[in-house]
Amino acid sequence: MSFSIHPDTINVKFHNLYSRGYLIDEGNLRTVARRILDGHITSACVWRGGTRKSDQWMWADNLVLDFDDGNMSLQEACTYFKDSHHFIATTKSHGILKKGVKCDRFRVWLKLVQRCTDGARFVFNTKYLAKKLGADSQAIDLARKFLPGPKIIQGNMSGSLYKLLPKPIVPKVKPLSLKQSLEKYIPLWAKSALEGGVSSGSRNYMCYSLGKWLGKNGFNKEEICSMIRRSPIAQEGFPSWEIEQAVSSGLSKSGMVG
Repeated sequence: MSFSIHPDTINVKFHNLYSRGYLIDEGNLRTVARRILDGHITSACVWRGGTRKSDQWMWADNLVLDFDDGNMSLQEACTYFKDSHHFIATTKSHGILKKGVKCDRFRVWLKLVQRCTDGARFVFNTKYLAKKLGADSQAIDLARKFLPGPKIIQGNMSGSLYKLLPKPIVPKVKPLSLKQSLEKYIPLWAKSALEGGVSSGSRNYMCYSLGKWLGKNGFNKEEICSMIRRSPIAQEGFPSWEIEQAVSSGLSKSGMVG
């Protein structure tokens, strides 16, 4: 099992110093716990060249949850995770007032069934579990590091390993045609007119405006007139030839042939 540690245990409060220089450590969760108690900054993530950046992420053998808002108490966590292969460590802000809240603050390290080399799957599972249990939803990225903690509360080195959920399959969406793309972005004033109609005195001007705007965005005369005829604008008494005439006038202003 691998995880990352930073060899510098002196300048922990200066976060900007900990973007590079990470070492890959080997061992088990007991090893991780010892590194934490020894003052090391740690991470479940392993990065190429020891550079703590998402695009340098290579793999993770563990998953870490950061409880910082009091959504789960330490006692609840000890009960919930007791049968898992894990350990729980408090953080420096445990039980003290932070951002106006005094609560239990701790981290849970979980050993995975097998190494994860798919960053998207790793983030999805961390986010899923964080949301389910009320952990910090921000502590889920591929460049996440964790500060040392003062105390290990509980551990189980023979419990069940955590099995990652499969990454959701995102269905491929067929690209919109040019006309569909433009229809999607018809402005609100035009949608309102086509769906709700206009007063009888405004019909000609609205058809002119629709011809002008839609003409500039690739619609032809037949398409524009068809939209108007299907709308309440084409109410009884407003002849088709008048619609076409107004649309043609608008199209000429748009630079299109009416």
